[in-house]
Amino acid sequence: MLIPTICVVGSKDSGKTTVAKEMIADLVSRGLRVAAAKHSHHDFNISAEGRDTTLFREAGAQDIFFIAPGGTTVLRSFEAEEKLQTAMARYAPQADILVAEGWRKSALPKVLVFLEEEKATEREFPVNVQAVVCPVKLEIEAPHFKPGQIKELNDHILSNVLGAPEETGVTVAVDGKYLPIKGFVQQFLAGGALGMLSTLKGVEEAGCVEISIRRRPK
Repeated sequence: MLIPTICVVGSKDSGKTTVAKEMIADLVSRGLRVAAAKHSHHDFNISAEGRDTTLFREAGAQDIFFIAPGGTTVLRSFEAEEKLQTAMARYAPQADILVAEGWRKSALPKVLVFLEEEKATEREFPVNVQAVVCPVKLEIEAPHFKPGQIKELNDHILSNVLGAPEETGVTVAVDGKYLPIKGFVQQFLAGGALGMLSTLKGVEEAGCVEISIRRRPK
């Protein structure tokens, strides 16, 4: 199951980070579990040179976990950039919605942001723009919202773009490639797995159950 995703895009300093942050806060206040992602053209360095996590990475570790009382940070290395929804299905399968800053060139639904009128000089718009946040009307066929109208924006996104989150979702990946699964197959897999696991303590109240099967070569 691919996580319902909305991308927040705009030119540099257009205000997209501000809008994404406000959208996330409002969605969380509605009781949704929200994942966030940001696209970058630069590599991410979890710590300064010489720190333990950097030394582990230089030694060849692909998965590095920094565990502290305040939470856990995971750094995972791949040979190439992962697709956004593949990465989210892998790392945040329990999320109800993903708010992503960037991915302008993708086919995913987008919110186009220009918080200041003088920044709204763009005329080559990205595809699949489902909403615009701007103080003036742009020449693009999409609902327009004024800066600060975050509740109304999210109402539109949830009702007309992404739809209500599904109660039960199943994700299946084979060697890192996520397979599309029809609704009745999801229900069959979820019912069978949860039925067999129901005798284990804690399963009956779990919000997310993950099963991983790894086959080593003989």
